[in-house]
Amino acid sequence: RTAEQRRKQAEEAALAEQSASTAVTTTRRRHGELVETLAGAPSAEAVTEQLARVAELEQAAKKADADLRTARAAAKQAADA
Repeated sequence: RTAEQRRKQAEEAALAEQSASTAVTTTRRRHGELVETLAGAPSAEAVTEQLARVAELEQAAKKADADLRTARAAAKQAADA
């Protein structure tokens, strides 16, 4: 009975070791993928600058739209007069 318990414990230990080895391999592979992905990513400063530029462009577009509406209203008034 003791030999059977030791055999069972050895099997369980081997399965646990195999599972841990697979987990380590998967973690290393995923880490490598993340390193590659992050290597090509822009810096936080570059992203901040790009977002600021987008905000500036949005404001310019809103102003241009408002100016266009004002010009259309003025043109309509002139045509109606």
